[in-house]
Amino acid sequence: MYCGFVRCITDGSFTIYCCEIIVDSEFRGRGIGTGLLRIVQEQWPACSIDVLSDNDAFYKANGVLVLCNGMRKP
Repeated sequence: MYCGFVRCITDGSFTIYCCEIIVDSEFRGRGIGTGLLRIVQEQWPACSIDVLSDNDAFYKANGVLVLCNGMRKP
């Protein structure tokens, strides 16, 4: 059984782009998303992490700073 996952793209040197951090609704609020983000940080400690936020409160609680608003063509 899986309760969550994280999907990232990185160059391994400078930047990690976290495409998704998803936790099953039954398991939210247990620190699983925070743990997944921590694993990414531990795997690539020298890299900065970029995210597109669908959950500002989660990222802010985990020390992610808002830098700018982006744009995307659908």
